[in-house]
Amino acid sequence: NTSWKDVDNVLNELEKTAEENEKNGILEVSNYIRNEVINTLKWYVYALKEAKYSSNDFFDKNFTIDTGIICNLGRGYEEFQTITSTINEPLTPTHERNYGNKLSTMTKEGSVWRLSCGFNDEIIIEELDLSKTASKCGQVSFYTKLSSYIENEKAKYTDLKFEYLVPGQRRKE
Repeated sequence: NTSWKDVDNVLNELEKTAEENEKNGILEVSNYIRNEVINTLKWYVYALKEAKYSSNDFFDKNFTIDTGIICNLGRGYEEFQTITSTINEPLTPTHERNYGNKLSTMTKEGSVWRLSCGFNDEIIIEELDLSKTASKCGQVSFYTKLSSYIENEKAKYTDLKFEYLVPGQRRKE
């Protein structure tokens, strides 16, 4: 049994939090709350009202579900460039929380190493700076390939129609 006044109170509380951070000299957090969080929520409220939904839906954690399908990492920019202007820009609340440049889970993770299979029997080694996941430069801070080619021995492969190096990615012939 909420009203749109309750929704306005949430936005007002967020603004107070931004003001407190600004007063305490934490401008990065203050600007983030104002420019990212509050602005996103204002558009969300606008969309709910335009669609004639109830204010209860704003507070219902199951009403709007971020499926995570729109993730602007890797090939995402090519697929979603009509709704973003920057590579690796977070496009959903979950993406922002997990991969955003400010205060996200990844900014606290530091560096990790990724080993993956490449084509032509290569092993790819990368160091990833997770704090830069949503940056223009991307997260790869070190990259190299090792060849696993064995001289005088033919590699044994399964049927290429069924062999995937990465889910959804077939070996190129």
